Amino acid sequence: PGRAWRRALILVAAVPIAVLGNLLRLVAVYIAADRRGIAWATGRFHDVTGMVVFALAILALMLLCRVLTPTGEEAS
Repeated sequence: PGRAWRRALILVAAVPIAVLGNLLRLVAVYIAADRRGIAWATGRFHDVTGMVVFALAILALMLLCRVLTPTGEEAS
């Protein structure tokens, strides 16, 4: 029961984290297309930025879990 609010907060936080990450990715791809060309920005750069944003989002959620879990409480 005590962990339900933390789980709900993490679930709700996933949406803005995903939106912010994708917004940053969109800006990066736009800048890359402007400076390097559309073909370059929509190739490997697009794929790599997607993986990086995904990894950063997972790390942000893991950090949020760590911050919300009181010291000494086991994660389960």
